[in-house]
Amino acid sequence: MPGAREIKGNVKRTVLREPGGPGQTGRAVKRFHAPGHLDSLRDGARARAEGQALETAASRGLPVPRVLEVVRRAAGTGQASGGAETGGNAGTCGGAGKGAAATSLGDATGERWELCTEWIPDAHSLADILAGHCPWPAGRRQGLKRLGHLLAHVYRAGLHHPDLHPGNALIDDTGQVWLVDLHGATFTEPRAVGGRAPDARWSEHLASLCAATRELLTAGERALCLGTMAQSLGWEAASSAPDTWRYEIEDRARQLRQQQCARRRRVWLRTSSPTLEFEVGACSGLRRRDLDQDQAADWLTQNTSPAPSDTHAYIGFAFESKQAARAAWTNAARLEEHRLPAARPACYDADGARALFRIPRACQGPAPEEHPQPPCPSPAALGHLLGSLHDRALSVPMSLQALLQDQSDGALLLAPPVQLHAWERAALWPELKRAGATLGVETLTAPAFRAAFLAALRHSRSERRHLEASWGRG
Repeated sequence: MPGAREIKGNVKRTVLREPGGPGQTGRAVKRFHAPGHLDSLRDGARARAEGQALETAASRGLPVPRVLEVVRRAAGTGQASGGAETGGNAGTCGGAGKGAAATSLGDATGERWELCTEWIPDAHSLADILAGHCPWPAGRRQGLKRLGHLLAHVYRAGLHHPDLHPGNALIDDTGQVWLVDLHGATFTEPRAVGGRAPDARWSEHLASLCAATRELLTAGERALCLGTMAQSLGWEAASSAPDTWRYEIEDRARQLRQQQCARRRRVWLRTSSPTLEFEVGACSGLRRRDLDQDQAADWLTQNTSPAPSDTHAYIGFAFESKQAARAAWTNAARLEEHRLPAARPACYDADGARALFRIPRACQGPAPEEHPQPPCPSPAALGHLLGSLHDRALSVPMSLQALLQDQSDGALLLAPPVQLHAWERAALWPELKRAGATLGVETLTAPAFRAAFLAALRHSRSERRHLEASWGRG
């Protein structure tokens, strides 16, 4: 439709906003366009299943947008091409046999299935709010409590969502939280209020949500959300082990987040939400979406780094092999996914052994190996960096050459190329001692290091208390 604006998308699906008439808010359109013949044949079934899930959720009182239609359209037009299923009742997205046949025909002829819902006015995704792109409409604390109430409502409704994350929720200007993406959702019988803790299946749902917010919410904020949910459901923790289920969810969330960030390295090697593939003559590469293509092309073909901006600069590296360049690129991507302080991947030479990284404009370093007296980082800056790594169960061999220092605030960042290792809990104290000895910084005995290390932890408050009580003793 003319005037449609893309909101977000990937290789399989695109979400657009289509404008409405005078006094109307328009509608949201989720367009299914999976690559590959076999995968695209399932698009119609996916669109209908998600529409049906939205209608079932609405029938159980959940705040979801109203389904307007599920329709197959010819690619590049606004014309329905048969197989359209319109309306707002349970029959809108139901049916398989005839619809499934139409799906195969539609996808084979270059047609696309669309799920159309009402547009929620003046709403922003929870992901955008948590990222700081827009404010909390009713305040941060109140918003988290309302999210907890929504989770309780979802639990009572018998909805199971295998991929809960902040992108699945919208918050409008009144503070109302909406559930908007039910891809893969299933339903069981509605649940009664009561009990002591979530079952294993729901514990995994909550762990998935906590994993997606580990770097965006503090442990206390996640506890507020889960606590509001528990209170709303009337759960009572066992008197001998209060809140044990929440600690177990936090432990599982850390594992899931590690797995998610490790898997997401793959999306940085193709066109995806963070990156775009591009070609210049016989050269091909990848660039982050917010890097100008002309700047990326100049670096790829002429090895000319982009000019510094007001906030950041660029450093390029040539590696001994394509494998080493790929490892440096994907490790930097993993650090960005974890929101760790490090140089960010900017551009990647897919044919050569080079990578370009983005750093803060005020960064200094890495220090040359022959530097006679390299400056030592402050205990607080090193504590924050190592605490952030430990929180994600990651370890990096420490040296002055492995660090960048932001001159504007003294913060430390990891310099490329980064070698990432798993950080075993049993090796924590030897690791901290070794880092301190290498860098000439007091670690275990310095109050500033200890305070910054503990403050960087985003796990449960019980873990922080345990580390504080056993500091340096294993």
